[in-house]
Amino acid sequence: MKVDYSEKRVFIGIDVHRRQYTVCCRCEGFIVKRVSMPGYPYELIKFISNNFAGAEVYTVYEAGFSGFGLHRVLTEVGFKNIVVHAASIEVSLKKSKTDKRDAQRMAEQLESGRLKGIYIPSEEQELLRLAHRTREQLVRTRTRVRNQIRMRLHYFGLID
Repeated sequence: MKVDYSEKRVFIGIDVHRRQYTVCCRCEGFIVKRVSMPGYPYELIKFISNNFAGAEVYTVYEAGFSGFGLHRVLTEVGFKNIVVHAASIEVSLKKSKTDKRDAQRMAEQLESGRLKGIYIPSEEQELLRLAHRTREQLVRTRTRVRNQIRMRLHYFGLID
């Protein structure tokens, strides 16, 4: 029997990893679905659309290696998504940290309104940041290699 979520608010916490998403869905104070799925944004959208058609969907995930691509895809299809800083998620000191618990905590805290999203740069701003960071990394690498060569030359007495 399929539950009708029309006109309801569904809160979804997503623990994002490179190859998989761990998802916890809450509605009206209860966990209604938990799932691990392949880490593809359109798989997540398909899951949400199939299970929560007609619902007002709120999603959250931690900022990290994956950037803001998932955010853009989720908001593009009409979901209300926020990206949060990992340190802003309240954790229990008694229980160990797992993907399942992380997703559940995010969903709970999103539902209760205790999470605040971070600033999401435009794609243009993100590309400019990437170019700047990449240049800095390359300059540091060039300096490191230059110093290594100079030290080898000193070691063998080829330069003063």
